[in-house]
Amino acid sequence: MRDSEEYMQSRKDTEKHYKNLLNLSDMKNSFLYATVVGFHKMEHPSTYPGYTYYFKLNRSQIETTVFEVVDAVHNMEAGVGFKALENALNFWNTQKSTMKSYEDEIAGLILPRIEVVVSYPIQYSKYVTQIEDR
Repeated sequence: MRDSEEYMQSRKDTEKHYKNLLNLSDMKNSFLYATVVGFHKMEHPSTYPGYTYYFKLNRSQIETTVFEVVDAVHNMEAGVGFKALENALNFWNTQKSTMKSYEDEIAGLILPRIEVVVSYPIQYSKYVTQIEDR
């Protein structure tokens, strides 16, 4: 069984990879992780127990954002910018019917999605509150 140290090292390695893709040198900051609306197999915000925030990215923001497809079988390599977003959308559309969730011993259930990795502050346009506040 994987322990939490191994998991944390894996996450640090993933974030280091993202920072290298983005030419970022500050290793103390992390990222905002999101997904593209409609390009995931996650719960609908109305049934998800936590908060869901909606935001839009403009073209220049997209050019400094990492995109990749997360799936048990059909992972797509992370890329940066509009071309990476386009590749992720096309990849998702061709593979979504065969995509599957998988279980991580530490993080739990990992659901297929287009992962959006944001390294800068964003402004949300709307949100769905956590279940306790509905």
